[in-house]
Amino acid sequence: MSPQCYYCEHIFDSKNKLYEHLKVHSVTKKKQEKKNKRKNKEKLEKRNLIEAGLSPLSEDKILEQFKETKSGEPSRISSRPRTKL
Repeated sequence: MSPQCYYCEHIFDSKNKLYEHLKVHSVTKKKQEKKNKRKNKEKLEKRNLIEAGLSPLSEDKILEQFKETKSGEPSRISSRPRTKL
């Protein structure tokens, strides 16, 4: 029975070749885990800002959104449900 990669089901001639091949998957997996960890951290930080009443937007952006709501145009952060025409 020939050694087979668990991840991509590639068949190899020897276990040594399989072990060398598995390094590719472990590097890719580590990169993906690192990326996911960073994304989760950013989401958590954003959520904490919002829960604390702080905004991740600059003061200029907040004022711009406020002016848009005052001019009668819908805002991106509007809580009103959109209606289809």
